[in-house]
Amino acid sequence: MTRWLSLITLLLLMFSLQGYGQKIKDGNTAFDRKQYHIAIPLLSKSYEKAPTRLEKGKIAFKLGECHRILTRDEQAADWYQKAYDNQYGVDALRELAFCQKRLERYEEAKETFKSLGIEIGSPYEYRREINTCDIAMGWKKIQTPEFRVTLLEFNTQAAEYAPSLYNDKELVFTSDRSSSTGEGVYGWTGNKFSDLFVVNLENQTVRNFSQPWNSDDNEGAISFTANYQEAYFTRCSGGKKKTPIARSWSAPCAIRPGPPPNPWSSRSPTSTTAIRAFLWMANGFISPVTIRMAGAGTIST
Repeated sequence: MTRWLSLITLLLLMFSLQGYGQKIKDGNTAFDRKQYHIAIPLLSKSYEKAPTRLEKGKIAFKLGECHRILTRDEQAADWYQKAYDNQYGVDALRELAFCQKRLERYEEAKETFKSLGIEIGSPYEYRREINTCDIAMGWKKIQTPEFRVTLLEFNTQAAEYAPSLYNDKELVFTSDRSSSTGEGVYGWTGNKFSDLFVVNLENQTVRNFSQPWNSDDNEGAISFTANYQEAYFTRCSGGKKKTPIARSWSAPCAIRPGPPPNPWSSRSPTSTTAIRAFLWMANGFISPVTIRMAGAGTIST
């Protein structure tokens, strides 16, 4: 009996993987698979062809979600408004209010939060959000703020996040900028797959980490041990025969290292720092990776 159950499970898994690898042809499938960049044009076509207001509302809400996840709040707010106007309900109104708040359209956000509270039968439910809008409007009126937030020279229009200090003059961060490794386009964002980059904070120059740090997959969110002998980061692997969600981890397996990445040479210009990498393969996309530093002048595999 156990053998038959195992066989059935294996066959079901094979069929599910085959379906996942097929080309996406409709917006709902793209949305369900978190391919938001791909979903937007497909859902937009479906919205125009939708026969009823109720159907338009459902599609508009998904389009709002796509843009929100891609941090495009202007477009997200427009679609949430369309979803609400087409009978989607309070979920669309709530997301619209938070979009308006993030866009610093505080007066609009206040009114939307008030309408939302009335619609759900609890007028004071969002009193904290309304008070927050009032506080933010007060802050914006301050003529001489204590600090200002400005973009650094090395920033681009790409997603850039998860900074980690390295040494005293360098910063390692994650970005899906155009100079990332590989030629693939990530269906979630429409940008390149993310890589680890290092920036010199004195002259603002940026360079890409080399193998085994970066690959054609998504790498990011690095963290170093105090002695800089180990580094931990995440590698998210996608592909036609991968399941969409990680559920378990395998035992770590060694990755043969490539040439030492540039950032480490600043610590010891006269020697070569060897790297040993261990990859935890997940039954899905997400895999934490450990890079261990060996003694100078040796290569560990």
